[in-house]
Amino acid sequence: MIKRREEEGENMNELELKELSKTAALFKAATDKKKGLKADLSVVQDNLDSLEAELYAQLEYAELESIKTTEGTFFKKTRLACSCPPEDKEGFYALLKEKGDGDIVYETINHNVLSSWVKEQIKEGEVVPECLKINTIPQIGFRKS
Repeated sequence: MIKRREEEGENMNELELKELSKTAALFKAATDKKKGLKADLSVVQDNLDSLEAELYAQLEYAELESIKTTEGTFFKKTRLACSCPPEDKEGFYALLKEKGDGDIVYETINHNVLSSWVKEQIKEGEVVPECLKINTIPQIGFRKS
């Protein structure tokens, strides 16, 4: 167990404080860089989505399936994405089971919801099921002074 220096009657010297401040500043700079890169990535993704839609439309208009360029061959393709509205899940799952395809149905719990539930159980002094794998992740928070 780590004790605070004050509890041991020790004070941090100036060099240790400078080192701690330096590490905190590096952490802040890395956090800011990450935020900037995420914003840049979002802009790039929006541009990519727009260009993809435009290229697809141009191929459609030209009645082409693909185009070969110096960069490579670009071709039209589709991807099927399906979902079931929450209000229809029970009936749809029953249909899958009826057809013998019930093995593709999984009950899941969102990890954030589960973490919140566990926090609440601990706060209320309830016993948390032993089957759960619980990790406490040390992190650094930051707020502007």
